[in-house]
Amino acid sequence: MHNEKNDMAIIERFELMLANNELYFFDVEEFERIAEHYFNVGQFNEAISTIQMARSQHPLAAAFPLKHAQYLVTLDKLEEAAIELDFAEGLDPFNIELTIARATIFSKKGFHGKAVKLLKELLNSTQDVADIYALLAIEYQSMGDFGEAIKYLKKVLNEFPEDDVAMYNIALCYDSLEEPQNSIDYFKQFIDANPYNELAWYHLGITHGKLKQYKLAVKALEYSLLVDEQFTAAYYEIARMYERQEDFEKAAETYVRSFEFDDPTGYIYYKLGHCYLQLNKTKQALRYFKRAVHEDDELDEAYLEMAAIEVLDGKIQEAMHSLNKALELDPDNPDYLFTAIEIYDKANMKLEMIKTFKNIIALDFDDDEMYMDYAEVLIELDEIDDALYILSEGLAKHPDSDDIHLMMAGYLIAVLRYTEAFEHIKMANNIDKKAFEKFVEYFPELLEDESANRVIQQIKASL
Repeated sequence: MHNEKNDMAIIERFELMLANNELYFFDVEEFERIAEHYFNVGQFNEAISTIQMARSQHPLAAAFPLKHAQYLVTLDKLEEAAIELDFAEGLDPFNIELTIARATIFSKKGFHGKAVKLLKELLNSTQDVADIYALLAIEYQSMGDFGEAIKYLKKVLNEFPEDDVAMYNIALCYDSLEEPQNSIDYFKQFIDANPYNELAWYHLGITHGKLKQYKLAVKALEYSLLVDEQFTAAYYEIARMYERQEDFEKAAETYVRSFEFDDPTGYIYYKLGHCYLQLNKTKQALRYFKRAVHEDDELDEAYLEMAAIEVLDGKIQEAMHSLNKALELDPDNPDYLFTAIEIYDKANMKLEMIKTFKNIIALDFDDDEMYMDYAEVLIELDEIDDALYILSEGLAKHPDSDDIHLMMAGYLIAVLRYTEAFEHIKMANNIDKKAFEKFVEYFPELLEDESANRVIQQIKASL
């Protein structure tokens, strides 16, 4: 009887033979099972050695050159595999597995059309057509012909409605075609015939979510849990649907529900912390972010959120530690660097802010507001020349930014460079006719200075 216990007994006998440097007899099926065991556990050399030994005992058995070829294909040794298939064909020219292996070689070489031709020829010579349908679907997916892939995946699911891989792939094909309504129609039809298939309900729910039909999405996903309450992926998707509706209370409750059936990962703790953060429950949020990094110390997002909360709580040292961990894990993420600037600002760490702005610019990140924010920090440190230089850099990349022109004009007036200030206000006014009004809003303190106010009024009159 072929079972795991029998297999292990055969393998132990085989390994005893090797240890004693003896030669025992194994039949064809036993050798196949031994080779499969080694290959499945990643001992590829042992698997191939077993095949070679089997061939010496059973030289006319086509199973062994065929299996050797299949292993070589898996290892991407395609030319060697083709030679082995030729040998196997001489022993058993009508073996269906041989044709499938040849199709796989064509597929790996990128000749998907040739693979399809071979596989379609098999449809008339085997009763196990579902396996061939599945292989044809893979080939059509590889060619980007998702409509044809769907046709064959439907055939697979008609034969085997519990085929999880086919279910996933048909959802993927509909998604690739951007046909969510057709996807919904198919899954509804499938569910009518298979109402207790949790994966079908699951994919139906996800597709409703893509159309922002969140109530229908949650309903379908809850049905998948009625079929299998331990289907944790459904809990996570339900929580995501609630998050998209900004119902963070229900999202958090749903994440917690999943804990009954699966130990939460660091990422799930992070998502839970994010929900509490949106609910302004920062203590609970911080607790879950800490759990997140305890489970997964490479969750940079959680470290960043921790830093933002800790700096607000006045825990500057802890905030800097969390921030540094996030930046160590993802040092080139502009979003993280901007968050770092906000945290440094709250901690009144101006020099660190300047250093971080420089890092952002070095990454070729381009945003007109960034240059203005950078200039403001420099002005606070009385580095007006540096501020003007940064603004000029910003204008080189954003010549149509009236805001940068206006900010530059204000700083130029402050250092009595009135002619240059006038030019920038004039250029800003050409971009936006309300620019002068904005300028007055940006620099009300200049109106209180008699000399500056007089210049500003002259500029206004000349516009």
